[in-house]
Amino acid sequence: MNKLFARTCRTKMILVAILLMFFTSINVFSSNSNIEYLTVEFDDDGFLEISEGWYLYWDELLTPEETKSRIDGIPLITLGAWTQERSKGKTLPSFGVATYTNRLILPHTDQVISIRIPKINYAAKLWVNNRLVYEAGRISKNSQDVLHRRKEAFVPLSTNVDTVQLTLQVANFFHKSGGMLKPIIAGPTSEFWQKNQNKVISDMILIGCLFFLGVSMLLLYFAYWRRDKAILYLGLFSLCWGYRYLSDEYAPLVDLFPELPWVWLVKLEYVSLFLGAHFGLHYLRTIFTKIFSTLFSKVISSITIPFVVITVLLPSEYLTYLLYPFFTIIFCLILYVLFVLVTTKRQNLQSQIGLLGIISGIAIVTYHMMSFNLWGEVDSTLVSIGYLMALMINALLLGKRFSVSYSIKDNQQKVAVLQNMEITEQTHLLTKTKDLLEKQVALRTRELEKVVMDLKERNNHLEQFNYIVSHNMRAPVSNILGLTNIYNKDDVQDPYNLIAVDKIKDSVHALDHVLKDLTTVLEVKQNINLPNELVDFEQLIVKIEKSIHDQITHAEMLVQLNLEIKQIMSNGAYWYSILINLISNAIKYSRRDVQSFIKITTEKMNDAHVKMVVSDNGLGIDLSNNQSDIFGLYKRFHNHVEGKGMGLFMVRTQVESMGGHISVESKPGEGTKFTIVV
Repeated sequence: MNKLFARTCRTKMILVAILLMFFTSINVFSSNSNIEYLTVEFDDDGFLEISEGWYLYWDELLTPEETKSRIDGIPLITLGAWTQERSKGKTLPSFGVATYTNRLILPHTDQVISIRIPKINYAAKLWVNNRLVYEAGRISKNSQDVLHRRKEAFVPLSTNVDTVQLTLQVANFFHKSGGMLKPIIAGPTSEFWQKNQNKVISDMILIGCLFFLGVSMLLLYFAYWRRDKAILYLGLFSLCWGYRYLSDEYAPLVDLFPELPWVWLVKLEYVSLFLGAHFGLHYLRTIFTKIFSTLFSKVISSITIPFVVITVLLPSEYLTYLLYPFFTIIFCLILYVLFVLVTTKRQNLQSQIGLLGIISGIAIVTYHMMSFNLWGEVDSTLVSIGYLMALMINALLLGKRFSVSYSIKDNQQKVAVLQNMEITEQTHLLTKTKDLLEKQVALRTRELEKVVMDLKERNNHLEQFNYIVSHNMRAPVSNILGLTNIYNKDDVQDPYNLIAVDKIKDSVHALDHVLKDLTTVLEVKQNINLPNELVDFEQLIVKIEKSIHDQITHAEMLVQLNLEIKQIMSNGAYWYSILINLISNAIKYSRRDVQSFIKITTEKMNDAHVKMVVSDNGLGIDLSNNQSDIFGLYKRFHNHVEGKGMGLFMVRTQVESMGGHISVESKPGEGTKFTIVV
């Protein structure tokens, strides 16, 4: 019995010791862990929004180990900005540092669980069960050392782990609402991955379309169609909105330039937002130029440009205060545009498409803002589809406008082509008229020149006639008058009377020769309408050779012919006179010390004229002293041979009467060459 009793007592003592140790361990645990674990449950979709059970340690950056021994944390009813909390009777400021901590007991599940850390606009670090799983920027209590960054992450939890301790350090020296603005969410990893993949795909499609449309519109505007600024505004709007969306969701410049100040990146986002609205409204105003006046354009610029300037100059903590007034003003402007388009009486297809584009744009922007601000979750696929539809509608509107403009341009080009053809025809007509006038002017000029030359010739002839009358005729007449004075009328048998009568007879004969010469010249001058006949040069020269055969034989003159043109329609009598005068002169003034010859050639010129050259190797003429007198009346250059100086004068007169001209080349002792062109 004693042994049984003793055994029973030992058993009871062991049980008491075990109970004491159990309760002691519970007390110790409770004293070291002042925050109880919160038991939570997933919703019907398998997700858990971790917004309860948080404790906040203001102005401290605590590690997970340090939070275990702290009991002075501020309990949060729900996770949010720390500016909504109070510490020591004061509302917490926007700028500063803090540590959030939470302990959870997760329900058992067969799926792999992950937690999603939302985009935090500050520097932050997150530990899960003492393991650092997330870091955005650089944490420090010194604002100069803090590097703000915005980063979303998915962290898978270890399998078969039911308890989770979360420790989150946050440093904010930028945003007016400090702390966690969105809750951390736990859920199946596969669901997170699928949603993230869908979001990335839809975002990339939207961003790619925006940038592609923007660049395409700019290229179209600058390279081809600068007359329509709607293309430019739509391109700039697409680029601004594309960058804004890309930077807000993914912030690529952060990865490209890790040390770039966060304030610059955020200001660039705000500037792209304001400029996007600026270009978008200008696009609508340009599309509906007939509806909205230039005053509306000035109102747009006076609203959006100051926002851009203020964004550049304003400190970063005040930037978020610009959003609500800006969106309110822009929303009112869009409603005004919508109202004007709806109330317009005459709505064409362009106005209807524009109205549809504005309504779709307002709807998708409203849904995006409400989803973000009220529900905390945004269906990125639906938002991307909505924005793409709005872009497609505006692209359709611009395409319609472009097609109309192109049609107008095409019609203008057709009209321009017709006008150019008409101008070309008029130019050709003017050219022909000009050429005709130039020909007429040239013809009249030649006629006038011919008249002037004829007048000069007539003047020269008149001078020569005056000379002949004053000299050649005056001398015989004076002799006759003088002889009649000495004639003795009283004594007819006076022997001096016979001498006087003989002298009077000689003077009368001289006067008769002068009158005959003048008569011959006048006949040639007055004979304008000469009869034309077929003149055979070869036969004509043979006839002349026969008529002066004795002179040619006596002078031992060789006559050489090279007649390319043997016949011509002209006046035969004149050609006979011209050739016999030139051949006779060549015989008269031939040289006795050489074999004399006369060479006659004819050829056809390019202008259908005929050229005859009569050359000899006779005595020649000194043209340096006698150039102007060579064809003068009664001009002689060799006195050892009889002659009156009529031959060359008659030759030139007859050549000019046939519409031709004659020139001479000669050197003393070498011969003379006459060139006749008719």
